Amino acid sequence: IPFEEEETEVELGFDTAKYLPNGFNPYHAHLDINNIEYIEEDTTEEIEEDLKNFLKGFYALQAK
Repeated sequence: IPFEEEETEVELGFDTAKYLPNGFNPYHAHLDINNIEYIEEDTTEEIEEDLKNFLKGFYALQAK
């Protein structure tokens, strides 16, 4: 199915260029995502402890 995106201009009522830095290019990446260091948290221990407290006294195969 072909899709055509309609480009509509939005009139804000003021000149946005006055509020942007000189030489601003919206298509230029200002941040290199590859330089971001991510910290991975291991939350499995916390989750296991919470589940133990929540399921205390619960027996799935208990006969009634």
